[in-house]
Amino acid sequence: MKLYDLGPSGNCYKVRLFAALANIDLELVAVDFANGAHKKPPLSELNPLGQLPVLDDGGHIVRDSQAILVYLAGAYGGLAWWPDNPRGQAEIVQWLSFTANEIQQSLNAARLVQKFGYPLDKAA
Repeated sequence: MKLYDLGPSGNCYKVRLFAALANIDLELVAVDFANGAHKKPPLSELNPLGQLPVLDDGGHIVRDSQAILVYLAGAYGGLAWWPDNPRGQAEIVQWLSFTANEIQQSLNAARLVQKFGYPLDKAA
């Protein structure tokens, strides 16, 4: 199972972290993001949006870190990570949405300013 990966990416990190916690083996494929490899074949064929991470599980392609987490938990994590009832699943998805929106957006903005030198919009 391959994870197309970018080391500093928070979205890639959370997939690597979950895989480690759940003892799921991943082959990490480093993507040359700076030179646009994510926007060119073969990666653009795996994810036309040009985003990382992308998971390739024997030809089954899963895009988006949230979807990858749900897939790995359901396919390989067992009931300890993905319950077999809608209430438990909904609780997990609620937290995934919370992290994708409220938490990630603020951290990404701070990271763009700090790490990549983007201008800081104090009014926002």
